[in-house]
Amino acid sequence: MVATRAWVTASNTITPADTRDFEGCEGLVSGSEYLISELRRVRQSMNLTQDSWGERIHFSARHVGSIERGERPALPDYLNSVDKVFGTAFGKFYREFIIGEHAPIWLRSFIEHEGQASLIRAFQPLVIPGLLQTEAYARAVLTSFGIHGEALESAISTRLRRQEIFKRASKPCHLAAVIDEAALNRGAGRAGSHARAAHGAR
Repeated sequence: MVATRAWVTASNTITPADTRDFEGCEGLVSGSEYLISELRRVRQSMNLTQDSWGERIHFSARHVGSIERGERPALPDYLNSVDKVFGTAFGKFYREFIIGEHAPIWLRSFIEHEGQASLIRAFQPLVIPGLLQTEAYARAVLTSFGIHGEALESAISTRLRRQEIFKRASKPCHLAAVIDEAALNRGAGRAGSHARAAHGAR
């Protein structure tokens, strides 16, 4: 998903931005890129260090820094704390632009490393790991998170494309997954049978 530039303002609304570019960004940016850029801009505009910002929202400076560098996801608990303390609308922006984004900026380096891996170990007590999900199972899971339409199809396509690492002609990746038996039998609609099929196929 691509978001046009908009300021997340203290009035709790999202309004069109002026023509000023974000530092290090040009033209259109993804929703997740915009989000971390704006989080950093708002903090700096208040002349707050990462330590001071973190103290006010009850998160560590290390946590704040990793989010602003795109190394850690900016999740609703963090964004809601920022909104509560500073009167911003980052939570609203997250719901409208980030949910359903097929590869948020904080996931891209992970996908890159995943694509080069020779062995991946996974532990999933609640759902089938994404790398083992069939299209039907992925659709059911993502739909349950409120992702629909074009965003849903994009997310499914990305998830299935990541599984190509098992089909490489040279040195295919191996996966060692620990999955709760209940996850194999727990399904949304027809996804349960697809989960068992996906598990057995690997």
